Amino acid sequence: MRRLKLLLSLVLCVGFLSLGPASVNAKVLWRMQSYMPATSELHQYIQEFCDKLKDETDGEMEITLYPGNALFPNLKVFKNVQSGVVDMAQTVVLYYLGEFPEGAALLPPYGPGRYDDMLQLLYYRGLRDLIQPFYEKQGLMTLGYFHPGAEPIFSRVPIRTMADFKGKKIRMLGLSAKFFTDYLGASTVTLGGGDLFPALSNGTIDAAEFSGGSPDYALGMHRVTKYIIMPTYLQTGFTEFLINKKSYDSLPEKIRKTFDLVVSWAEVHITLKVERDNQIALKKMVEEGGMEVIWLPDEDVEKIHKMAIQFWDDELATISPMTKEIIDMYKTLAKERGLVK
Repeated sequence: MRRLKLLLSLVLCVGFLSLGPASVNAKVLWRMQSYMPATSELHQYIQEFCDKLKDETDGEMEITLYPGNALFPNLKVFKNVQSGVVDMAQTVVLYYLGEFPEGAALLPPYGPGRYDDMLQLLYYRGLRDLIQPFYEKQGLMTLGYFHPGAEPIFSRVPIRTMADFKGKKIRMLGLSAKFFTDYLGASTVTLGGGDLFPALSNGTIDAAEFSGGSPDYALGMHRVTKYIIMPTYLQTGFTEFLINKKSYDSLPEKIRKTFDLVVSWAEVHITLKVERDNQIALKKMVEEGGMEVIWLPDEDVEKIHKMAIQFWDDELATISPMTKEIIDMYKTLAKERGLVK
């Protein structure tokens, strides 16, 4: 009996010892959903992020990426990351303004337009520190901010001056729609991306915004519109990695540090690729679709920027004390960029 007990003790000890290293070296498996279709370039770039993370962790962390709407509707992203249906998602704040109304201030019409403005605001001017407490209270966090590109307006009819916006039916989302309606006299409508082509083709709407160039080309905007209206109306803004905080905190320290580094790499890598793709796509749209690029007169642009600042103050800064701080950051940067005096 004594020998049997000793043998059982040895077996258990060996078992526990064997479990130790296995648990330490267990592969981290996450699930992630993007908001773009699998065929889009942006979705493919997010896959590059997943592949690089797997490579940099020597296979110890692997993320399975799903395209937009595959596991849940894009508009339900907040609750699904929060509840752990996925560990993270690549999304945009417009998809969960119901949970985070202050997010509207992160996308002001006619904001500062350089793609590096967004990273500067987030990391060096206090924007991320300001918004992050909201996410943490919800069991979430955000990282991986990618600039999807400044968005022009694509139109079936010429819009050569500020006055030409009046009465035009324009597809527009978020509070930007309110700006174009209340300040420029346009008639804005809300349409999903899949409805844009037929709406423009049959003349239901006169113009539309969608993205920064590459997704617009893929959608075929150059086949149903004739004009690209510049300057871009939606400039500052970003997509993000919305992350379940519990999943993030449970990462082993070494993997978490690698995850953070690869995210930082992706911010620059993806943003620059998207910027390149957008410029190529806009050129193709002009060449293949015979589109005309219209630049509004300088005096009109100056007036619109002043009106935009007023809109920021009246409609965005008044949402909450947080949005007041956000708008103050944008106004400071806009003045430094010479957008307003």
